[in-house]
Amino acid sequence: MENNLKSQDLFLQDISICPGDSVQISFPSGDFSSYSNFTWLFEGQYFSNDSNISIFTEGTYELQLYNNDTLFSQFELNYFDSSVPELNFVDTTICEWDYLLLEFFAHNVLCNHH
Repeated sequence: MENNLKSQDLFLQDISICPGDSVQISFPSGDFSSYSNFTWLFEGQYFSNDSNISIFTEGTYELQLYNNDTLFSQFELNYFDSSVPELNFVDTTICEWDYLLLEFFAHNVLCNHH
């Protein structure tokens, strides 16, 4: 059986998260049945053989699929720049034991701060 897939068929996008957060990455959808094995790498070193991984360390991740050839895709995990100037909010009064949840979006990622 000849494999017509190319690396562009296995595409993983770069991800940005807030420092201290993690993100779940699932094995991509698609017909990769002609590949018998796969490996996740981090910075060129073995990371996992699980179909779902949880990552939180900045760097380059790669998914490699194996059979007669190797199909691979790399992506970067980055933290949002913490040097962004502090935001100014209006003073707010809350009762004891209540909390204020601030939500902000940065590059389409929701960051929560309590």
